[in-house]
Amino acid sequence: VHKTVGQFLRDVVDATPDRLALVDPASAARPVERSWTYRQLLAESERTAAALLHHFERGDHVAVWAPNQVEYVILQMGAALAGVVLVTLNPANRKEEMRYLLGQSESVGLIMNRLYRGMDNVALIDELRPELPALKQIIYFEEWDKFIAGARDGTPLPDIGVDDPVLILYTSGTTGKPKGVVHKHQCLVGNARASSHPYGIDEGSVWLATLPMFHIGGSVTMTLGCIANRGTQVMLPEFKP
Repeated sequence: VHKTVGQFLRDVVDATPDRLALVDPASAARPVERSWTYRQLLAESERTAAALLHHFERGDHVAVWAPNQVEYVILQMGAALAGVVLVTLNPANRKEEMRYLLGQSESVGLIMNRLYRGMDNVALIDELRPELPALKQIIYFEEWDKFIAGARDGTPLPDIGVDDPVLILYTSGTTGKPKGVVHKHQCLVGNARASSHPYGIDEGSVWLATLPMFHIGGSVTMTLGCIANRGTQVMLPEFKP
């Protein structure tokens, strides 16, 4: 499948623009459900791409350190449209892991939550900043609307090639240091289509997203697989048995 992630999404928008693409269920923290059609998801992803290009250059490595949330999905699609390489990090990582992963990935930006399970992420990163000279910009999901509002109107999006890198996901590091695995657009699109086809589910099905977005299961098999199915992804923020 010779397509970029952006072309892949636009094809689905052309075919089913008004089908529900993404749902953020109501919760105690946010009592009103939010949802996006495929047309709206593309528009929001394009705004995110423009906002990213206000802070970063095409080809920059930008890490995301956060649990599942709908903005994570929109960020992934926006980064793909902007040509920014997203480095996905486990939100449970702490100081030693973050020192290694941010340095090894040469990330120039970090998009994160201020708190995770009651732990102060801001204090942790502030302590690490002197050891990470490449890290220039930090953006908080809690200020997502402000981040999107900073996009310049009419920002041109770059031409992306199918062999351009789009995601860097890290191995577990069970037998050594985690390895940063670089994924290209064409590989992710092909994987999403190939992995979703054997499920035998009807086109347009509803998918409950339980897999973590920092893992290939969440970012590709789940998110891009659902798009390949032209389905509706319902985001479960955190899996708690």
